[in-house]
Amino acid sequence: MTITIELLRTWSERICNLSADDVAEVARALGLEDKLVEGGGDPVRIEPPPAGARQLELGRLQGAFTRVGVVLDSKLTRADFDRAFGEGRLLPRVGAGRPYVVAYHVEVPGAPFTCEVLAKIANFDDEPHAGSVVTEVGLRRDRAAR
Repeated sequence: MTITIELLRTWSERICNLSADDVAEVARALGLEDKLVEGGGDPVRIEPPPAGARQLELGRLQGAFTRVGVVLDSKLTRADFDRAFGEGRLLPRVGAGRPYVVAYHVEVPGAPFTCEVLAKIANFDDEPHAGSVVTEVGLRRDRAAR
């Protein structure tokens, strides 16, 4: 398995449809069950991470799955994310020296959840452009509006 933009798109859609809260079930749905390293807290690491990632973790809050976090080792760009997820929206920076974050909203019709794809870009001088390299990705699961 290699972290690609297509895999991130697939994972975001699976997260929308997955009602499981147990990180082991989420890892199984993402094809990562044999790499889950339980530490008892948040987050749960995937070791070794897949090709294209330096680090991969499954976040949880009070025992329930909340997100997938990936520190990328590949050269995915904002243009790759825009092609896969539609035009992203630039979120306000939370402070000087902090990465820019571009958000992408994923909805699957009839799914119990949505997924916010958060692409971090560590370009501190200028706002992200099409060629800006994404350094980290978060896939955050949110309850779908009914």
